[in-house]
Amino acid sequence: MFSKKSGTYLLGLVILISFLVRLTLFVQERDLFIDEANLAANIHERSYTELLSPLAYEQYAPPLFLWGVKASTQVFGFSEKALRLLPFAAGILSIFLFSYLCYLLLGKEAAIYPLALFGGGMVFLQYGTELKQYSSDFLLTLILLLAAILTRKKEKGWGYILLWIFLGSFAIWLSMPSVFILFSIGVFWVLDHKSKSTFIKSSFIASFWLAQFGLYFFLVLKNQISSDYLQDFHMHSFLKIPWSFENISHDYMLI
Repeated sequence: MFSKKSGTYLLGLVILISFLVRLTLFVQERDLFIDEANLAANIHERSYTELLSPLAYEQYAPPLFLWGVKASTQVFGFSEKALRLLPFAAGILSIFLFSYLCYLLLGKEAAIYPLALFGGGMVFLQYGTELKQYSSDFLLTLILLLAAILTRKKEKGWGYILLWIFLGSFAIWLSMPSVFILFSIGVFWVLDHKSKSTFIKSSFIASFWLAQFGLYFFLVLKNQISSDYLQDFHMHSFLKIPWSFENISHDYMLI
């Protein structure tokens, strides 16, 4: 076991190393790989309004993420660093929010290990310094989880309702997987309080989320989810109906 002071120092050291590693990767200014280049082409060729439409070159990214990256290139110039600035910033903020979330749920000493895994994990380092939305997905997940925890015992008045309407609506347009987090938070509210009042307020908030997602689905996602390219690209990750030895073997290896 660590002493209170040594635990604080070690946690701070992990945070510092996590930051420095990401900064080192960011300033290397690596060439864009094919998906980054195709996404960058959409951002360069389209206006903000046009970025609300399904993307070209078999690319998929939420509108607010695209707007943030486009704004970065207009301010700092069209370069690798400007294109990757938003994912990089999201990765850096995630270090601090993830350490705080671990501290709340696990305590200072236990937070060191999961933070070290996040700080040095290859996937987190990769997407925290590349032009993909997965780093901001993670950041937004942390924000939503922390908001749910920190507002758990707050009075569920109009301030609370408006906060969650805004957070949920913002999340849907910034992060594709946020709808799963929001659904989980809604279930948590109902199970945590088990009252008619909480159910009504949660349903009121969720109605705004559903309206936002419905608009997003018909505006952007509807055409993309039927893409043969997207379906074929991820086909190896889907479970198959086990009616042949080949399918059973595939499912076994996948699981």
